[in-house]
Amino acid sequence: MMSQLSENQKGMIFALVGYSAFTFSDTAVKYIAPYYPPLQLVCIQTAIASLGILLSAKFLGGWTGGRNLREMKYHAIRALMNILVCILIFYSFTMLSLASIYAMIFTKPFFAAILAVIFYKERVNLPRWLAIVIGFIGVLVILQPGPDSFRPQLLVPLMAGFFLAIMFLTARSLKQASPFIICFYPILGTFILALPFAIFGTPDFHILLTTGEFNMAYSQPVQPQHIPFFMATALFATTGVLCVSLAFRVASAAQVAPFMYIEMVWGLIFGFFIFSDIPDVWMLVGTVVIIASGLYLILLERSKRPASAGPLESASAPSALSATTPPDTSAQQENGVRD
Repeated sequence: MMSQLSENQKGMIFALVGYSAFTFSDTAVKYIAPYYPPLQLVCIQTAIASLGILLSAKFLGGWTGGRNLREMKYHAIRALMNILVCILIFYSFTMLSLASIYAMIFTKPFFAAILAVIFYKERVNLPRWLAIVIGFIGVLVILQPGPDSFRPQLLVPLMAGFFLAIMFLTARSLKQASPFIICFYPILGTFILALPFAIFGTPDFHILLTTGEFNMAYSQPVQPQHIPFFMATALFATTGVLCVSLAFRVASAAQVAPFMYIEMVWGLIFGFFIFSDIPDVWMLVGTVVIIASGLYLILLERSKRPASAGPLESASAPSALSATTPPDTSAQQENGVRD
């Protein structure tokens, strides 16, 4: 059946499955997040996911560019950004709804556009600036920065969106790396960085942010009833990385990127039925503004770039592993990654 579909249709199916899988992974993590320190969760998830991604190497271009020493610093930066994103998101799972987290993470393309001006001297025309400004107005609608309504917890996933933007932009400098290398190195690097904290202890971020006191939180024995959740989060996250990476290999970024917003649909459904989360009107209004602005940025990219190439600046997802998906298909096509 898949053989009868066009490349863009295949890409859209891969994207739908991949972004949905990320949400399933996030739901499993959120369910067990209150029982374990964030870096213990990160360590276990990335350990299992690294093995899964390793088994997918042949589908994602193999080890091409993996030994390029000049690009190692960019892989290191991406690994550092990824573990920061993991910490912020996993901590967010303990105090915020999935939908609220997703809304803040969806600001990533706005941060990316601004950072691209600073670091890559990219020109941003008036329509793109307008989309960025309106997107951040949506953020303010959700934050409600008043003395009685402001929710500072929302700044945590918002910071994750900023670090995601840095991670995606850094990958522009990976000219030789295959999609597998772009995915695998940050996940493996995150595991290596998280492992010492999982063994010796990690700062208690909740106490640190609420009282300013520095205390250590130590890894807890994995409860038998939570083992299926650990396996599910790694399995779904690996499926998401593989499917989204394949989606951007076989289809244009402009066709694939809008499917990331399916995460909000799943987030609202799972949040309501599993966690009893009911979004307020301001959160829904702000989310609509953010998503509309993000889609407009995607349409602007589609109008100015060839259909076969383009940055994935609008492709983001809150899952810790979703940030590792390849951010640019054009450089990979030039180096023969696309078959």
